[in-house]
Amino acid sequence: MEQSDPELPRLRRFALFVGLTLWAYVLAGGSVGKMLQVPALGLTLTFTRTHLLEWGLVLICIYATARYGYHSLVKSLTPWKARKLLQTGQFGPMSIPPSNQAPETRAIASRYLPGFDDVSVVKRLSDTYGFIGASGAGKYPGKVRIWIALDDMDYTAPLWMNGFAIIAFVISRIFYL
Repeated sequence: MEQSDPELPRLRRFALFVGLTLWAYVLAGGSVGKMLQVPALGLTLTFTRTHLLEWGLVLICIYATARYGYHSLVKSLTPWKARKLLQTGQFGPMSIPPSNQAPETRAIASRYLPGFDDVSVVKRLSDTYGFIGASGAGKYPGKVRIWIALDDMDYTAPLWMNGFAIIAFVISRIFYL
């Protein structure tokens, strides 16, 4: 059932890096002068339209956000969707262990319901395949609900961080030009 895109961790790191770079640039009051000279490979590169470098960083930020959003929200199994499937006993079908206390079911519980161990095989389709569910159907202790909220916030961090960074950049350019 783990339908996670293998590119997702790299896209996440790239989106977070670009968003943090734009945030640091905006919060530090960064601006590029009228003319920028960069020595590279024994040559001196001269940029006369330096404002395009700033907007290039914004476009990279938008691209990283859109790409991570597509791969994380559309192509992958999101944590909240997995929790809903666990609550309804429809997480799967997947290869299931012979016992409810097997490491495989505990790994699913620790990934999607941190601190909640009551996850079990609820329906077997055959000896080796079936569905997994969580008892309690959403009535989790406060500690588990806090971990779930932090997990959701962490999963979507590249999206909201880049969004805030782009808005901050645009506001800084409107008010400080």
